[in-house]
This record gives sequence, structure tokens and C-alpha cells, in this order.
Amino acid sequence: MIRIVLIEDGHLMREWLGRSLSSRGHDVRRFERAGDALAAVIADAPDVIVSDIKMPGMSGIEFGRMLRARAIHVPIVFMTANPDARVQSDARALGSRWFLHKPFH
Repeated sequence: MIRIVLIEDGHLMREWLGRSLSSRGHDVRRFERAGDALAAVIADAPDVIVSDIKMPGMSGIEFGRMLRARAIHVPIVFMTANPDARVQSDARALGSRWFLHKPFH
């Protein structure tokens, strides 16, 4: 079982993706805001983080930077509906090798 932290501000996407991952046997903790997930990840790091990039408050990229500044190197899968070269570059700089484009096909 893979322990996943899912951060997605869209309720329907968060629920759908959380249920989809859970139905495959993964332990999924869901968060609407990156700021709320930060304390949980610091206290108990998961195996992987799946995070939206553009969210109210702290962005997914800012969240990743805060983790790396604390020497937390959990793999991060970023997802966004509005990809651009700068965001992808920022994600790669954080060590992310995975970038998902919403909506998923």
C-alpha cells in the first residue's frame, strides 16, 4: 500500500481522484489547501504527494519549496489545468518528474 497525500482545491476532483486512488488499495489523505497539508506531511511524511499547482493561498510549487527547505524529499506529482513552461521548470527544479495535465483523459 502506498501512502499518498492529495492536495486539490476542487472538491469534485479531490473526491474523484481520492476515491480512484483508494479503490486501488492506496492510503489517501486528502487536503483542500497546501497549508493544511504542510503540517501533516512534516509530522508524518507519505510515500508520494499529488498536488495541484494553482490553489488559493499557497501554490503547489510553494508547498514543494517549503518541503525541500525542510529536507523533506518525498516525490511530488504535480497537476494543473494551465501548464506553462515556467511552472514545469519550477516543478523539475523541485525534483518532480511527473506533471499531469487536467482534465485527465
